Amino acid sequence: MTPAAWSFGLALIALAGFGVQLALGWRGGIRASVLVAAVAISALWAGTGLAFALWRTPELWTAWRTLDLLRSMNESDLDPDDSELSYYLAARKKVLEREPLNRRIEALESEVAHLRVVLDQMIKQEGR
Repeated sequence: MTPAAWSFGLALIALAGFGVQLALGWRGGIRASVLVAAVAISALWAGTGLAFALWRTPELWTAWRTLDLLRSMNESDLDPDDSELSYYLAARKKVLEREPLNRRIEALESEVAHLRVVLDQMIKQEGR
């Protein structure tokens, strides 16, 4: 196994354990919910990173990168001109260059639509 696989595996174990501990002691509230969601997304990120480190498929890379983007979001990421989003879409476009043009366009449009939904949800939560 590679160092990346070991690192993601250890992160998955730690985050899953922390997530279970948080879930067992959870008493509700928006801050607690956000914390549990952040730990859950991070655990999924680590699991997807582990899978990508072991099998290296374009689908796993896309899933890992999407979770990495969600995991690292903060208030400043609500800006639609954000450089991280632009970087993600440019990197994803390079991966899709091996696919037929119509599949690339559909995949990028789908990812942009999904990211817009996530951003809209975050904006709505900020307004509460």
